[in-house]
Amino acid sequence: MNTLNQNGGSVVPAWIVALVLVTVLTAVTAAVAVLNPLEARSQSFTPVGNVNEQVITLEGFETEIRLAQLRFGSLGQNPDDIDKTALLTRIVLETLILQSAEEAGVRVGGDDLSGQIDIILVEFNVTRPELVERLQDLSLTWEEFENSVIQFLTIRQFVDEELLSTIPPNQQEVYLRVWAADRILSSDISFDPQFLDSIGASASHPVLGGNP
Repeated sequence: MNTLNQNGGSVVPAWIVALVLVTVLTAVTAAVAVLNPLEARSQSFTPVGNVNEQVITLEGFETEIRLAQLRFGSLGQNPDDIDKTALLTRIVLETLILQSAEEAGVRVGGDDLSGQIDIILVEFNVTRPELVERLQDLSLTWEEFENSVIQFLTIRQFVDEELLSTIPPNQQEVYLRVWAADRILSSDISFDPQFLDSIGASASHPVLGGNP
């Protein structure tokens, strides 16, 4: 695992920086790719990992894949070009952020959700019925989509109000790097080695492989 110095002169790998920035600083299109990994599609689900005792399920991961396919397709990209290792790593980072948001008492209101969905419809140039049809084509429900948007808004609100509200703009990127790396290093993260192997991830992955 990498370490940090006290002045923010981190030795955090570039891929962590990129994932953090994608997770918390991207525009509206990222909203459809964020889903609570605990959200299984039925009462029967298969645990494949833990992030600070929060269970990551196989069903939740598969739903994440479908949401990523929705985003890729809406952006004109090949839905099959999904890096599952990167996706799972992003799930871990988002879970850590959402855990911190919960601890800070961050809540998203219904008006915020409705407004964000309207923005997404405009950004994707689709009507609500058309989006519902796209979701159904990928075996996704409207509730799962709404949940993904809520999680996106929660992350954005936490970052804006709790992490960066007092940080000068020219220091925010470094601050986010250090914050994310510190959360990873201080968290208990573990995954089933067979599951990691099934998605092409290494058991020695610096995030997914657990802390030393």
